[in-house]
Amino acid sequence: MKKRRVEDPKVRWWSLTTENANTLSGKIKADGSWKKVVDANTMWEAMSEYIRRSTKKVLGISRGGGGRIKGARW
Repeated sequence: MKKRRVEDPKVRWWSLTTENANTLSGKIKADGSWKKVVDANTMWEAMSEYIRRSTKKVLGISRGGGGRIKGARW
């Protein structure tokens, strides 16, 4: 019997609705800390990290490993 392989957790993009999109864009626009950075590389890193954190909070994450086909063990 093979062990079940657990993948890295992924953002649940399939749960993106109009309401979630509005919540997410409101959170991103409200946070202005990344706008205060002078260097473009530092600003990009701060902005991308904040977007990743916000999407995980709003949309949630999946554990992965659920793509197993039923009856495939035959």
